[in-house]
Amino acid sequence: MTAPRADEALHVRTLAALWSAALVVAILGTWLLYRAAPGVNWGLTTLGLSVALVGCAAVSRRTLPGTLLATVALALALAGGAALTADVVAHLVIAVTVCGLLATATVLVRDPRPTCLDVWLVATLPLQAGARLGVEFLRRMGETLRLGTSSRWRPLVRGLALAVPIVGVFGLMLAGADPLLAAVRDELIEILTSWDVVPRTIFFGTLFVLTGGACGLAARGPVETPAALAMPDRAGLGALERSIVLGSVALLFGGFLALQVSYFFGNLPAVAGSGVTFAEYARRGFAELTIVTTLSLLLVIGLDHRVARSSRGWRVRLVEVVLIGELALLLVSAFRRLLLYEDAYGFTTARLYGQASMVWLAAVLALVALELRHRLDGHRLLRWSAAAAALILVALIYWNHEAWIVRRNVARFTATRQFDARYVVWSLSPNALPALVAALDQLPAEASSSLRLELGKRYASPAPGSGQWYEWNVARARAERALRTLQRR
Repeated sequence: MTAPRADEALHVRTLAALWSAALVVAILGTWLLYRAAPGVNWGLTTLGLSVALVGCAAVSRRTLPGTLLATVALALALAGGAALTADVVAHLVIAVTVCGLLATATVLVRDPRPTCLDVWLVATLPLQAGARLGVEFLRRMGETLRLGTSSRWRPLVRGLALAVPIVGVFGLMLAGADPLLAAVRDELIEILTSWDVVPRTIFFGTLFVLTGGACGLAARGPVETPAALAMPDRAGLGALERSIVLGSVALLFGGFLALQVSYFFGNLPAVAGSGVTFAEYARRGFAELTIVTTLSLLLVIGLDHRVARSSRGWRVRLVEVVLIGELALLLVSAFRRLLLYEDAYGFTTARLYGQASMVWLAAVLALVALELRHRLDGHRLLRWSAAAAALILVALIYWNHEAWIVRRNVARFTATRQFDARYVVWSLSPNALPALVAALDQLPAEASSSLRLELGKRYASPAPGSGQWYEWNVARARAERALRTLQRR
C-alpha cells in the first residue's frame, strides 16, 4: 500500500472512530443524564466519555501520557462519587470539577506537558473550552463532508443514505409483529411527539458537539514540540535580595513564635485575665495563621520560581528551609486551634472543611519542600497541588463525613450536655439521616424529642424515589430506609 493510500485509510479510520464515539456518548449521556437524579449515571457517562477520549487518542499514538491517564482517573473517581452522596452542593462541585478535569484532558492529549496557564484557561473557563471544542467539531465535520463527496467514497455515502430510511420503514412495519420492537416504536413516538423533544434534542446536540470536538482533538495526536522542552532559567531577584526578603519574614515569624511560646500551643483563654474569649482565640487565630501560611508559601514560590542557581544559592536554601519549618509550626497551631473550637462548640461541616483545607496546605508545604531540593518549577507545583486538592475532594465525597459529624456531636453530648438538633437536621444533607435516626436511641429523652421534632419538620413529605436503575444512589437509598424506620416509630 502506498503512503498516500495508507494516510487516507488512517484518516478514514480516525473519522469513523471519532463520529462513532461521539454518537454513542451523546446517546448514552442523553439517556442517562437528561432530567435524571445524580446516581450511577454520572459515573457511567464519564466512563463512556473517558473511553472515547482515550480511544481516539490511541489512534494517533502508541503510548498515552501518564498525565492524561491520571486526569481521566481522577474524573472517573469524582463522577463515581455522585452515586455515594445525596448532598446537592457536593453534586455541583463534582459536576464542575469533572468538567474541568475532562477539559484539561483535551489539552493533555495534544501536549502532555503544557504550561499551567494552558490547563488553567481550559479547566476554569467553560466558554473558552466549549468554543475550542466547537471549532474542532466544525473542522472535523468539514473534513468528513469533503471525504464523503469525493469520488472514492460517494457511492458508500449514497448507499447509506438510501439504506437508513428503507430499514426504518421496514422496522416500523415489523414492529406490529414483535412486542419488543413495538415497545421501541412506541417509546420513539412518545419522545418525538412530546413537548420534551426540543430540550432533549438540544441536550443531545450539545453532548454530540462537545464529544466530537474532544475526540477530534484527541485524534490529532500530540503537537509538534522542539526537542528541548525545558524552559530557560529566569533572572529573578538575586540570591542576596531573596535572602533579605525571606530572612526578614523568617525573623518576624521567629519573633512571633518566641513571644507566644508560653501559650502558643496551649489554651490562652484559660489564662486568668487574658481578656481573650475562647471563640476569639480559636476562630481569629485559625483564620490569621492560615492566611499568613498561604501568603508565605506564595512568596517562596514567586521568588524561587525557575530561578537559576548561583554560588550563593545555598544561603537562600537555608533561609527557605527555616521559613518552611516555621510555616509548619503555624499550620499545626492553626489546626489545633480549630480542634479546640470543635471541642468547645461542636462539629460542623464548615469546621471540617477548614481542617481539610489545612491538610491540603500541609501537602502543598511538603511539595514546596521537595521542590526546594532543585530548581523550583511553579507550573509543576501547581499541577501537583491541584491533584492533591482533587484527591482530598474524592476522600471527602467517598467518606460520609456528615454522618461522622452527627456521631461526634452525639458523643460530645455526654460531656457538654449540648446538642444542636436544628443544625444537624437542617444544615446537613440526607447523607446524615441514618445517623440521625440512630441517634434517637442514643440521646436522652429531652434531646431525642427535640431531634425527632426537627426531623418531622424537614422530612414530613419524603422526596420521590428514583424510578430508573441508573438513578440509583447509595446515600438516597440509605436515607429512604432510615426514613421508613423513623415513620414506623
